[in-house]
Amino acid sequence: MPLLENNTRFTINNMEQYDEVCVQLNKQLTILHSTSQQFSTKVALYEAVHNAMEHGDFPISIQFVTQPNDVTITVRDQGEGFLVSKKINLIQKQGLDQLLDEQKFSTRGRGIYMMCKMVSQVVFNDKGNEVSLIIKEV
Repeated sequence: MPLLENNTRFTINNMEQYDEVCVQLNKQLTILHSTSQQFSTKVALYEAVHNAMEHGDFPISIQFVTQPNDVTITVRDQGEGFLVSKKINLIQKQGLDQLLDEQKFSTRGRGIYMMCKMVSQVVFNDKGNEVSLIIKEV
């Protein structure tokens, strides 16, 4: 995993900036990951960004922090967040595979489960308006 600047940040201030920032995010992922990791990381990242856009408030910040063996991508919005513990408890109780299977034909409600499945680790702040996606080098 080639090292870039240790800390790269993007900001989406409004819907008009979304496409432009997505182009930059795709370039960043291409530099950071092998082709095999790009897809899963992109799915998790875009789920996090879309959740921030739908449930949060602008501006949305996206920060890439590189380490020798992993990358952490943090997405933060200015919204009120959500009850993180409820979702985490459900995942621990039922398991990701079962929850994804139950939601496979739903148009909503799978984003957090998909993020958890696609990257090494997903960490939310207590408020629920920030998620960190940790991708370990494979």
